[in-house]
Amino acid sequence: DASSEFHSILSFGVQPLIEYSNSIKEMVVLFATAIYRIGLQVAPNEVDPRIPIMTWSTCAFTIQCLEDLLEDEGKALFGSLQSRQHSGLKALVQFAAVQRTTVPQHVIQQHLVRLLGVLLPNLKVEDTPSLLDVDLFHVLVGAVLSFPSSYW
Repeated sequence: DASSEFHSILSFGVQPLIEYSNSIKEMVVLFATAIYRIGLQVAPNEVDPRIPIMTWSTCAFTIQCLEDLLEDEGKALFGSLQSRQHSGLKALVQFAAVQRTTVPQHVIQQHLVRLLGVLLPNLKVEDTPSLLDVDLFHVLVGAVLSFPSSYW
């Protein structure tokens, strides 16, 4: 069957979804809600669909800031972070990736479609910003972190 062959090509190398304990998920939700609440200056709402986007944007912004810091110091992009900075960045990226396990899959998939709508002008998605209106690194980070949700 052609569709199963096509699916097997697309799913090559995709790892199964990691299951986290409820206490870990609660901490992820708490931290993500804090990012959302402080970033948008709104009341806490654990089910707001903007929470994953805020988390991914925080991750992208932090990576860009560290890159700018290293550039200002004249250091190489890779291998120049202090161990504490490296550990913090690694934890932030892992936290952003775990976000897709605490939010309903259809929400993550909707964000992915909207992010791809920025790059694919023929894909008509409501309220999609222009390519010139967005930071493409933020789009890249969001797409990379949300893309695995299309497999589950």
